[in-house]
Amino acid sequence: MVITDHILLQGMSRNGGYNSRQLKLLGTHTKKNKGWKRRLIGTSVPDENVKMFIALKDAHLPKPDSPGEVSLLDEIKQLKKENAILKKSIKILTNMVK
Repeated sequence: MVITDHILLQGMSRNGGYNSRQLKLLGTHTKKNKGWKRRLIGTSVPDENVKMFIALKDAHLPKPDSPGEVSLLDEIKQLKKENAILKKSIKILTNMVK
């Protein structure tokens, strides 16, 4: 099967990355080299490797349902809430100083 951008998107984790097992299945061992995706697109690998590449999506990430673990999206939401509270506090303190 020929590697396409669509295949790479299907295998991308919820954090926007890939694990080392996925990359090995596609014939590359590192994503540190600039342009690795561009070089990979258009190359051929066995169909089974592509299926496994997609199946391994998020395998390297902790499960959000695990006790004590939160998803990146949940962390971002919490930080936005805290940021809004800090902005309000700064506004109140600024008005008190005036």
